[in-house]
Amino acid sequence: MTHLKKDKILVFFLEILLLVVLFFALFVSSKLNRLALAIFLTIYTIITYLFLKNKQKFSLYTKQVTLVMLVFGVIYLIFYYLNFGYYKNPRPLSINSLKNYIIPLTIIVIASENLRNIFLNRSKKGKSFLAYLAMVFIDIAIYSNIYNIDKLDDFLTLLGFVVFASISCNLLYNYISLRYGTKPVIIYRLITLLYMYFVPILPDIYIFFQSFLRMLYPYIIYLFLDYSFEKKRYVVAKEKVNYVSIKQSIKEMQLFTELIIMVKK
Repeated sequence: MTHLKKDKILVFFLEILLLVVLFFALFVSSKLNRLALAIFLTIYTIITYLFLKNKQKFSLYTKQVTLVMLVFGVIYLIFYYLNFGYYKNPRPLSINSLKNYIIPLTIIVIASENLRNIFLNRSKKGKSFLAYLAMVFIDIAIYSNIYNIDKLDDFLTLLGFVVFASISCNLLYNYISLRYGTKPVIIYRLITLLYMYFVPILPDIYIFFQSFLRMLYPYIIYLFLDYSFEKKRYVVAKEKVNYVSIKQSIKEMQLFTELIIMVKK
């Protein structure tokens, strides 16, 4: 068996193992503890990195895209707070919220984005359905404690707000991670996830508006990034090809001229 085949089998095994553990934790356990998930993902990321290493691709636009995602994160919050209804934050900034929410969620986001990047860069053409599904499960795990899913109404709310929105968000995260690395995604996710633990009031927004915003907003970001950076990269690549072609043509003309001079002599 070649080294390449062994590598593919190892990637497949690690993806399946992660998916099984997350599926078991979500649907067998009534509540998934954020701290437990943070510890598990940290250990799993370290193990995965040791086995696979990370063939991360570097982009000229990583810093620019990171800044863009920071701005989009702030705009997202502005949209949330553009309404007339607010309520007091039930989980204000404290030692308890720091220990139970802020630190575990930060670890989960950083670990999961590093895992995403490793699996995407190891997969064929940067596409891995298993890794994508695992990231959706992690996103569901983050929000699963918000609702009591024992009731049908709350289960449908969870389905609408978390699952469909997670599908949309993770398509964007895959796109960004593969092209520009983990930093832009981490910055954006931390802003849109942790803001609620740092402000005294929260917007009283209808749940389906939140769901709609979380599903639509990633597509708007994708369109902006595609127009601003992908087309720019294509133009740069095209100019580089043209420059090489011109340089080659000049060199050929010089050789041809030298050949004519030699023939005349």
